[in-house]
Amino acid sequence: MPTTMLVNRRCRKARHLILLTLMVIFVWSGGIEAAPGEAWMSYTVPAEAGFDPARLVAAKAYAKSLGSAAYVLVHNGIIVDTYGDVSRRYMCHSVRKSFLSALYGIHAADGGVNVDQTLEELGIDDKNELTPEERQATLRHLLKARSGVYHPAAYETTAMAKDRPTRGSHAPDTFWYYNNWDFNTLAAVLEGEIGVGVFEDFNKRIATPIGMQDFRVRDGYYHLEHHSNFPAYPFRMSSRDMARFGQLYLDRGAWNGKPILDAAWIDETRTSYSETGKPGRTGYGYMWWVLDEPLEGLGAYSALGYGGHTITVLPAVDMVFVHRTDTWVKEKVPYIDVFKLTRMLVDAQTSAPVNAPQLEPLTLDPPLDPGSNPGMAFDLESLNRYVGSYPDFDNQTSEIYLEDGRLIVNLPEWGRFEASPLDEHRLLLEDWMQVVRLEEQAGGEVHLVREVN
Repeated sequence: MPTTMLVNRRCRKARHLILLTLMVIFVWSGGIEAAPGEAWMSYTVPAEAGFDPARLVAAKAYAKSLGSAAYVLVHNGIIVDTYGDVSRRYMCHSVRKSFLSALYGIHAADGGVNVDQTLEELGIDDKNELTPEERQATLRHLLKARSGVYHPAAYETTAMAKDRPTRGSHAPDTFWYYNNWDFNTLAAVLEGEIGVGVFEDFNKRIATPIGMQDFRVRDGYYHLEHHSNFPAYPFRMSSRDMARFGQLYLDRGAWNGKPILDAAWIDETRTSYSETGKPGRTGYGYMWWVLDEPLEGLGAYSALGYGGHTITVLPAVDMVFVHRTDTWVKEKVPYIDVFKLTRMLVDAQTSAPVNAPQLEPLTLDPPLDPGSNPGMAFDLESLNRYVGSYPDFDNQTSEIYLEDGRLIVNLPEWGRFEASPLDEHRLLLEDWMQVVRLEEQAGGEVHLVREVN
């Protein structure tokens, strides 16, 4: 290792040791440290949290250069800084797996599921029958992505399929492979064991107790592919809600003193059971990544999703960092750059927080409310004109229906969206911000098509 890198690393460690000592004094002397209430609180003056304003500005400039869509930085359970629209729901991609890991922790503690049961004991099979050896994989092996079951899976990327080992090449718990078959099967098993859908259970067990402000059950959907019986379970979620999830882990499973998730499960979750060889994320726990450089010394672990979606928990400095990209429009930021941005924000804290800092509720621009377009009438009769089944959206049949007086568009490949009519033929989908159009074909059949800008 070059001498300059070693010196820089030692200097960072020394500075963080000093800051940690000061923070302990701060908390002991009555400083603020609590989970958010109905709304997030933010530091009125970030410098009172010990953060250098110039460094925060530099981090935002770097995020802009990367093409980041949004981020949230939390310290002591209080928002230090945000970037972009933190209330907009983006696709979470593989962050979904860490949500499921939390549900497993809850149900393992209450006896709803036994993570040491084998697939054979659970009666699990797939379209290509499992071998006797594959059936010996336990749910714990699946949580660690060490099942040894190498089947095609829903939501599998080209790279994942290319890297998939040959069937029978590794016994259970002897080899790590980032395996969507494991992750998807875990969801199906949990639903079978507890008799509740993943999204409903997440809403009941996590989203509602920790006060997520934007999440709804319809923000999840199932994605099934022909080669497996087990669908993927994509979520979409706002940055500020993802930050609550990260804060739950930072607070070792408690929310304002009430236990939600067992602290021992979190310790198991963030323990690395495998060397992955991935830059900056070399360890893997229970569907969470264990991070090292450039976040060495911070105890960092992260929920990671395709394109640069992250929830990073940093216990050594009492921080949570959430990063988002607009993968609706195929924007991507490499993880290594997100980790560099994370380090910039951690290093922006140059002193301990002041006692009794000024706080204020996080303020946001009001989101688009479907039904607010003054050019259209939004009584039920006018909304009913859109209700029906329509072919052709990405070669799938889509449904438009009313739910609690709101217009919902169900796209099999993308999920369910509240829609705002722009005119008699065009609808704006929330979150995605995609315009879709009802288009009459030559034979009189009406199709739902994507409007291309």
